[in-house]
Amino acid sequence: MITCRARLQFAGRSFVLFYLVEGGDCPTEDFLAGLAGGDVAAHKKATLALQRLAENGPPRNMERGKQLERDLWELKSHQVRLFYFVRGGRAFFTHGIKKKRDEIPPRELERARRLRDAFLAQGQEVEV
Repeated sequence: MITCRARLQFAGRSFVLFYLVEGGDCPTEDFLAGLAGGDVAAHKKATLALQRLAENGPPRNMERGKQLERDLWELKSHQVRLFYFVRGGRAFFTHGIKKKRDEIPPRELERARRLRDAFLAQGQEVEV
């Protein structure tokens, strides 16, 4: 069984954002750090998109984000996709990818579902 918890990242007017931590790894943080080391502009845009989400809630513009299924969303910033789910005023990010095609790879959706389900099954432990 996967051990999954959440780490606080941003607190805004609309949402408090958390990144899921799987075992000792934080897939969202690792993805963003990789962007910072190679694609600084994409990292800056993704960080701004996260801050806008925290302040204003889910984007109304389909170019900036959309609901993928009943309990799974994507935050979009050009080719960067960050997957998350919402509980109350909290958004929990599972991981991110750089998407080069129109469709999201099925394994990435499955990964987001697996992390979400593991976290919810463990009673929503969060780190502040």
